[in-house]
Amino acid sequence: MSYEPNTWSTGDTITAEKLNRLEQGVSAAASAADGAMAAATTSTAGVVKQMAHMEDLGQAPTQAEFNGLLAALQTAGIMAAE
Repeated sequence: MSYEPNTWSTGDTITAEKLNRLEQGVSAAASAADGAMAAATTSTAGVVKQMAHMEDLGQAPTQAEFNGLLAALQTAGIMAAE
């Protein structure tokens, strides 16, 4: 549905037809916006998922713990895998 603005003037009668047209426009815009969210990449800003909670590491994290953190960041899309 292409958008055609309505020019409102003081004293215009608000009808069910005009309100329904407005609702349809809002619905169409919301649907278009829902599909417009692109994933973030190393060169393009976008939507990033929240990473699952991770317990705090000790004072001297092991290599396995550090690699686990890297893997979690990559899985969440916060950090590039390669």
